[in-house]
Amino acid sequence: MNNYKFIINPTTGRKVNINGKLGQQILNNYTQLSQTGGHNKPCALNSNGTRCVKSKTWDKKNCKLSDKKNCAMTLSAKKVTKAKRSSKTKKSAKKPVKKVDFYNESWVNEANYGSKKSLKVLKYRREMIDEIFEIYNEYKLIDNSIVSPEDWRDPPQWCYEEQLINNLKFYKEEFADALDIHSNSKYNHITLGAQDLVKIVNDYYTPYNDTSPVNMEKVFQALRQIRYDPDYTSIFTGKAINFKNTAQRFFDRNYFPDDTLEELENSSYIQQEALKDQIYDKIGEEGFWSDIMEK
Repeated sequence: MNNYKFIINPTTGRKVNINGKLGQQILNNYTQLSQTGGHNKPCALNSNGTRCVKSKTWDKKNCKLSDKKNCAMTLSAKKVTKAKRSSKTKKSAKKPVKKVDFYNESWVNEANYGSKKSLKVLKYRREMIDEIFEIYNEYKLIDNSIVSPEDWRDPPQWCYEEQLINNLKFYKEEFADALDIHSNSKYNHITLGAQDLVKIVNDYYTPYNDTSPVNMEKVFQALRQIRYDPDYTSIFTGKAINFKNTAQRFFDRNYFPDDTLEELENSSYIQQEALKDQIYDKIGEEGFWSDIMEK
C-alpha cells in the first residue's frame, strides 16, 4: 500500500484516500492551515472576557474564525469589551485642593518680617517654624499640659525674623531643661539620711574650717539638693558612676553573697551608695565648696 496516497482524518484518526472527495477536503484544510497558521476548532472568550481563544465549544455570539483561521472577536463583543475597559480606566475627577498657607508667607515682607521675601529667606523661615513644631510634638510626650505654638501670644508664623530666631533658641533650651527634669524625676526618691550627710561633711568638709551653724546649713542644703544622675561620669577618671558599676563593685567583693548582680542593682542600699559615690566625686571638684559659701 502506497502511504503517500492516504491522509489522516483529524476527526476520526483513520486514513483516507487523498483522491477521494473527503480526502481532497481534508487535504485542502491542511493546506490552508499551513499557509495561514490558523485552525478550524471552536473559539470562545477567555476567562477575563478580553479575547477569543481555542475552546472545546463554540461561542459564536462573541467569537468567530478570521480569514486566517484564527479566533477573533465579533464586532458586538469588541464593543462590549471596549466599554468595560474604558469604565475601569476612567479616573474620577479630582476635587480641587484648597491650598492652605500654613507658614503665612503671604504676610512675609521686609516691613513685617525684617528681610526681603526671597526663596532663601522663606526656606530658612520654614525650617525654623518646622523645628518649633517638631520640638512641641516631642515636648508634649513628657508634658501634655504645654501650650501649642499655635496658641502662643505670637505664633511662629506671625513672628518677625529676630523674634522667631529667639523663640526657637529659648524653646530649645526650655525643652532640654524639661528633658533633664523628666529623666531624673524617677530618681528623686533616692536620698541620703542625716547620718550619711554628716559623715560626708566630717570626711570631706575642710575649706575655711568654718563650722558655724550658718555655713553648715549651707553645706547640708547643697548636699541634699544633689540628685542621682544616671549619666554621671567621674570628673577625675571619666568612668561612669551609676547603679550598675556600684553594684558590680559590691558583687565582686562578695559583700552580699546571697544576692545576684541584678538584685543588687535594684536594691535601695546600692542606689544610695551610687548617689554617695557621685557626691564624693563632685566634692573633689575645684571650687565646689567655695561656690557653696559664696551663695
